[in-house]
Amino acid sequence: MAPFVFPRAIVSGVGAGWRKLRGARHRIVWTPVAIHYIRRDPHVEKRSVFGVWFVLALATMIVSLVFDAKDVAERLMGV
Repeated sequence: MAPFVFPRAIVSGVGAGWRKLRGARHRIVWTPVAIHYIRRDPHVEKRSVFGVWFVLALATMIVSLVFDAKDVAERLMGV
């Protein structure tokens, strides 16, 4: 059932103007993960395969959270 529910929810959310509010849920879930990664960062060997993956994952997560913050702010301001 999930393969039918999720796409329909996405389409209906875009039509109803909820697209920018999905960023709020993303920020609630992923901000603690980003904080955990940042705190763990000094303990990760950057020159290992895991270290490269870790740095790239953290950078991607932070950029994504910045875009989500912008979307949520725009939605709250009515833009």
